[in-house]
Amino acid sequence: MDREKVISKLPLIKKIVLKTIILFAVLAGLLVVALTLVVSYPEPLRVGLEDYFSQISNSRASINELEKISFVPIVQATLKDMSFHDHQNAANIYLEIDSLNIVSPLKSLLLPTKRVTEFKVKGVKTEAGFFVKHSIILDTIEAVKKTEGDQIGSFIEANGSYTGKNLTFQMALEEIGKYYKFSEAMPFSLTVGDVELNATYNRADEASKIENTVFSIQDKSSTAQDYDLYIDGEYNRETPLTCMFEFIDDIEQCEKYLSN
Repeated sequence: MDREKVISKLPLIKKIVLKTIILFAVLAGLLVVALTLVVSYPEPLRVGLEDYFSQISNSRASINELEKISFVPIVQATLKDMSFHDHQNAANIYLEIDSLNIVSPLKSLLLPTKRVTEFKVKGVKTEAGFFVKHSIILDTIEAVKKTEGDQIGSFIEANGSYTGKNLTFQMALEEIGKYYKFSEAMPFSLTVGDVELNATYNRADEASKIENTVFSIQDKSSTAQDYDLYIDGEYNRETPLTCMFEFIDDIEQCEKYLSN
């Protein structure tokens, strides 16, 4: 196409670009209005969130209270008294959460970036056998930023108990400006009583792995090892991570991982 033809088409191109911008502006305006209406009438939103959590957890989710909800320009949500029930028998409760608070830019939730500025969960209790063999009780799960001391960076931290033993968990988060996000490879540490596991969780492929895993019981530690969390689509139970939750009250069963 010669230069004259290109020049002749410029007004048309400008019209298309202008109309596209106007279309997106109108759609954005409609989205803002729709989200504002949702906030004004929170009951349908609460029901919608229950349906969403039910689908992703394969259970019957219940949210007793939406204490705070806003969407524009930042999503701020505080959900209280959440519970997840068995489909067939609502009396069986798999998971209970006292409160969940999340703050994130709206565009981050709409796009694949999935970044948050605040994340905190209080009062978590799981039924025995839901995630692991025994019930897990967590006082808090929180995204934190540390600027002093031995550890500097951003982390997701949890504190609680497992079979009466103190449980602590910490996983490194990627920090982008004032936002937190999960990266593909995340170093973490898990301690239950006097049993500790330090590793890097790698979710870069479908298998998922824990890499450079050092497993410790009191003053004995393994050499660094890699473990696949899934083999041929099935969860791999032959890892020190699974073993410590299965046999925390008979931890000698896990000493085989110290000899690796």
